[in-house]
Amino acid sequence: MSTYQESENFCLILCGGHGTRLWPLSRDILPKQFVKLKDDKSLLDDTIERNLIGFQKENIFFVTDELSKFHTSQSAKKYKINLKNIIVEPSARDTCAAIALGFKTISNIKENSRIYITPSDHHIDKDFNIKEYLENIEGSYDFIIFGISITEPNTNYGYIKVQNLESDIQKVIEFKEKPDIETAKKYENSMKYFWNSGMFLINSTAFFKQLEIHNFDTFDLIKKTELKKINSNFTEYEEEFYNQISSISIDYALMEKVEDIYVKKFTNRWSDLGNWASFFKYLKDIDAKETNKLFYESSSKNINIYNNRDQDISVVGMNDVDIINTRDDIFIVNNSYNFDFKSVHKDIIDSKIQNKKEYSKDYRPWGWFENLLDEENYKVKRLCVYPGARLSLQKHFKRSEHWVVVNGVGIITKGNSEFELKEGESVFLEKEEIHRITNNHEENLIIIETQIGECIEDDIVRFEDDFNRS
Repeated sequence: MSTYQESENFCLILCGGHGTRLWPLSRDILPKQFVKLKDDKSLLDDTIERNLIGFQKENIFFVTDELSKFHTSQSAKKYKINLKNIIVEPSARDTCAAIALGFKTISNIKENSRIYITPSDHHIDKDFNIKEYLENIEGSYDFIIFGISITEPNTNYGYIKVQNLESDIQKVIEFKEKPDIETAKKYENSMKYFWNSGMFLINSTAFFKQLEIHNFDTFDLIKKTELKKINSNFTEYEEEFYNQISSISIDYALMEKVEDIYVKKFTNRWSDLGNWASFFKYLKDIDAKETNKLFYESSSKNINIYNNRDQDISVVGMNDVDIINTRDDIFIVNNSYNFDFKSVHKDIIDSKIQNKKEYSKDYRPWGWFENLLDEENYKVKRLCVYPGARLSLQKHFKRSEHWVVVNGVGIITKGNSEFELKEGESVFLEKEEIHRITNNHEENLIIIETQIGECIEDDIVRFEDDFNRS
């Protein structure tokens, strides 16, 4: 008999990450789950839509970090989910701590609840219905992991050993780490393994009982971690005890040690989009416009292109090549070459730091800005202020600014006056003049800002700020 009751089921979406594996498309300030890919939707948007089928809106929660909480909030707002359902880690401590913090928050609302844990950056086909999965679980299980049917020998996933591949739910025999290619082939041929999806269904009471047994330090420090005593739109916790937690995955910390853990067969098409090979497959499936920007090709085979700029790319006499073209970086790699992407990425970022290279686009709680021109005594930026957002009330000592509205309508604070600025209109702000931009409309406000003087980001004094920045 199914134990499914909608009000007692919660969804916890993991929204952390460093944007490493799909660099340069994703990066630390914009991990891949927040990148808009098709129809102005992100992977996080897709994840929310999938889970609204099976969970009440108020029962969908997110765990994220300080850097990503405002990206997460844009998706939450889109689907009218309370921003208090966004749980902010004081620091990134891997999945065990993140999940434990999420469970702590949900348990304060509903004890002994059943929580479905899912990453925010996976691709699952449109036929997936989480409500049907939950309704079809017969009996009571404290720990369930979803197992993916193997389609190829893959070294990028962990594996789950089982008795057979036919049973819908069965006990896990053993977890296996990411294997080498020969071992992966053996796993596939044995017909006794699933891929580890990173998706779980766990009873919150059982979770904390097992965490206390198998990882007491994390259990104890999570118990001591308290809510911040600040006025915040989010659910934020103090760092004192949380930052002492060891960075360890949920698999290592708990799942591999729990005796009664079961695997449920996951029958829908799935990918964790963990490398460019899988991501190119996904982009072609959704017919993303960025993959159709190869202007000219001759005597070439197996060329994959991601191009989100207006530049034409021509390829002659090349085989097995991936080309990723973004505003700040062009990454060209032999797609048949086996290498440690994480190590190469670190070397690239270290080189950028050493050479003082900055990203041209940066994200803020209120929206984003893009550097269009950066010279010695002047800088030109494009600012996007999200609907309902506003910049801090601020002034600068070393620069003046000129704003031109190119899309939308802005409310401008200039000294003691406040007025509306429409498309095509402009305003000049003197050095040390207090100012602010507000977007009270339902479309993005786009402004071209010209800074004149010593243009440094730290030249700012904030008098009021909706995001508690100093």
